[in-house]
Amino acid sequence: MAVRGIIGAFSKNNRPDLVPNDTLMDWYDNIHIPDVIATSGINTALRFDSLDAGAKYPWLVVYPVADINFAKTEEFDKIPKGGHKEIGGQMFTDLAELDLRICARLNVFEPAGASAGKVMNACGLRTDTFNRASSVLGGGIDPDGQRGGS
Repeated sequence: MAVRGIIGAFSKNNRPDLVPNDTLMDWYDNIHIPDVIATSGINTALRFDSLDAGAKYPWLVVYPVADINFAKTEEFDKIPKGGHKEIGGQMFTDLAELDLRICARLNVFEPAGASAGKVMNACGLRTDTFNRASSVLGGGIDPDGQRGGS
């Protein structure tokens, strides 16, 4: 049975002496995220920067998924995690500390009178301390994790 949810990747650069933050995030935005959303199980990514300069993990990427069990597949395991010339041939996990969380969706809460499927504001993760929803998206996300909601 499919279990809707998110994969949340909290991270920080532990080796800015090898790969500066801007370079690492450029790789993440332009190489890694496109590799992830090219898979059959993930088609959307939202990337955030923390507003708290002292946050343990200043970066968060949220991947809404139709089935969190995708994270247990060979396809998920084969997503490239570095080794690219853009980050000096390093693996992301050698450069950064990563806290990967897989969360099952419990509920979708919508304001009274809202059109069904137009709001996604429930998962138990607070996003009010994060700022940059940069990334590869245009438009909102509907409760099924699809592009185009408002």
